Formats: sequence, C-alpha cells, structure tokens
Amino acid sequence: MSRILEELTKVNDRLNGVDERLADLTLMVDETSRPAVGEGRSSRD
Repeated sequence: MSRILEELTKVNDRLNGVDERLADLTLMVDETSRPAVGEGRSSRD
C-alpha cells in the first residue's frame, strides 16, 4: 500500500508541474495576444 501512495505522490508532483507550465504558457499567450499600448488598431486589421 505504501508503494502505491509513493507512486501516486510522484504522479501528483508531475501533474502539478504540468499545471504550472500550462499556467505560464497561458499567461504568455495572453500577454502576446494583447495589442501594444497606444497601437490604436483592432485585432481585425
């Protein structure tokens, strides 16, 4: 049983790492997709 808990802990740690990377990528994409301040153009141009 302790072996299973160890493996689940490892999987959980990996998933937390993936979650952090996805959050970073989401933030990066969000920042990149915003128009620059003062650019004055819509995204449809």
